[in-house]
Amino acid sequence: MKSLEGGRFQTTDSNGQIIEYSATRKGKRQEARGKSLLQKRFSLYQCPNFNA
Repeated sequence: MKSLEGGRFQTTDSNGQIIEYSATRKGKRQEARGKSLLQKRFSLYQCPNFNA
């Protein structure tokens, strides 16, 4: 997990793809970009480890 400017974070998924997240006001991470709509829908059934 890499912290970027503006409350954004970068991490890599199990496929080695870089995913960028932005922190919302509620403190939750929101996926900014890096995955298609189908992958986002599929990721709802996964429990990613953000601390990896």
